[in-house]
Amino acid sequence: MAAGPWTPSLVKVNLRLYRCSAHSVEGERVPNMIVEDDVNEFYVVPESGKRAIVGGPDSTLSRPEDGFRYEPSEPYEVLERVSRRMPVAELMRPMSSWSAPCASGPDGLPVVGEVDDRVYVIAGLDGAGLTLSPALSRLLVEIAEGTADEDPLLSPARKALDGPLEPFDSICVGLS
Repeated sequence: MAAGPWTPSLVKVNLRLYRCSAHSVEGERVPNMIVEDDVNEFYVVPESGKRAIVGGPDSTLSRPEDGFRYEPSEPYEVLERVSRRMPVAELMRPMSSWSAPCASGPDGLPVVGEVDDRVYVIAGLDGAGLTLSPALSRLLVEIAEGTADEDPLLSPARKALDGPLEPFDSICVGLS
């Protein structure tokens, strides 16, 4: 079963539901680097010399359907966050926006494996389904066929962790 953020309404699996959004912005010049600022809660991904995709903090959802809604002021609020760190953003303007419900496991990792007798799930891909689903789908088929074991880090039976919410954060723990 692959039902995205609607998975918890169909089978018993613990997912963190949130709204993720992206805003296409334009300016005379945009940074020529990807920036993710977890302290100020924004990211910038350049598209061209004059366009970039920006996003701000996620918001928790009680219903996946609410993930498609965003306030018209949101892209301006995100640009204000960006401009505190990168003054060039003061000259950028929103062109278009997008938002959708996203989900991840409570520890930030996807959920891949058997949830009930012959009921298998792949969920919680954290908005990266196009990137992650081919490999994780293959793993799920191998688990269902009995040719691979569930990865304990991805298993639906794993306990929710109290640590970092993003996989990258857990890699960095203890490096400082």
